[in-house]
Amino acid sequence: MPSRPLTRPTVVPYVALWDSEIPGLESDLVLRHRPQLHIAYKDEQPEDRDPHGVLIGRVSSSRQQGRALYDEMHPGRQYECMLDLLCQVCQEPASENEDGVLFLDWRTKRSPATWPEKSLTKMPPLCEPCAVRSIAECPHLANEPTFAAVRTPDPRAWGAVGSLYRPVQGGWYCHPGDAWVPYGDTRLHALISAAMVVELTDVTRVSVEDLAA
Repeated sequence: MPSRPLTRPTVVPYVALWDSEIPGLESDLVLRHRPQLHIAYKDEQPEDRDPHGVLIGRVSSSRQQGRALYDEMHPGRQYECMLDLLCQVCQEPASENEDGVLFLDWRTKRSPATWPEKSLTKMPPLCEPCAVRSIAECPHLANEPTFAAVRTPDPRAWGAVGSLYRPVQGGWYCHPGDAWVPYGDTRLHALISAAMVVELTDVTRVSVEDLAA
């Protein structure tokens, strides 16, 4: 394993967004009144919502076409990996043993004092080989030395992160910045989700050396 991250990653993660993938139009959005007032798509399909009823942002799918945007994720592929516990890099099943499922997490301004315990993450899990490669190559980990490889026996579905909308005359207003909204919060009715968020609990730290062994 390289002693420091490479300048350019050697693999594009499965969840990464490509510049050829286009988000849906605001003109496709409407307000519905049943069972409560909520944002929706005009031609909404069952797959447009997550298991908790949150609207998932529509983005076209043209993976491996154009330029990879490493710091952004495709909402559909992010949800697929998080819900099915698939590796975010290779799409194979994530590593799991008696201590739980493998995640990489880094400390941020949102991190609790107990970090990595009770950390909230939108980054799906990984298999061991891809975790080793990510530690060696990921530019985010290169810029944030405080990271941890952890296993959690039960990644808890916490909520969603995305854009909060409200209707205005002639269109929609999108509140600036990403909104992290827990399941059960009424703001979810106005959210277009970019990613599912899980809480890492009962974590066991994993050493980089053990992963690379």
